[in-house]
Order: sequence, then structure tokens, then C-alpha cells
Amino acid sequence: LTNYAQTIEVFDVDWLKGMSVGVFTLQRVEVGTLLPELEKVFGATGESPLAGMFRFIPIERSNAIIAITAQPEYLRQAEEWLKRLD
Repeated sequence: LTNYAQTIEVFDVDWLKGMSVGVFTLQRVEVGTLLPELEKVFGATGESPLAGMFRFIPIERSNAIIAITAQPEYLRQAEEWLKRLD
């Protein structure tokens, strides 16, 4: 049992530890339309200085976007941009 417990501890990683997470509901734009544009600017494959700072997850059912970032201040900036783009 000790070996099982040690193995679980190795693989049981809290990937969101220390991360800031926000859920933003869009009012005017469909999440499927806005998400590719956000990825171009903020996503890991983006071509701006902000590339890789965020991870975005669409929630199409509620027309919302989950934004995950390492910095709380970045999350506030993402909220501003989402409001502007919406």
C-alpha cells in the first residue's frame, strides 16, 4: 500500500496550484468566433509579446471562456480585453 500511495503522490499533481482562473460570459459574440482571435494574441502559438501568458478554454454551452494565467494582474487585463472584444 505504501508503494501505491507513493505512486499516486508522484502523479497526482495540482496543475492549477498558484494559477488565477476566471470565467467570463460573453454577451454579444459567440465563443467560437472570439476564441481563435484570443489565441492569436494571447495563446501559446500567438505572435505577440503576450503569447503563452494564458490558456483559454471555451464553454460553448454557456457562451463563456475560462482564462487561466499565472498572474492575477494578467487575469484582470484579460477581463478588460474580453469586455472590449465582446
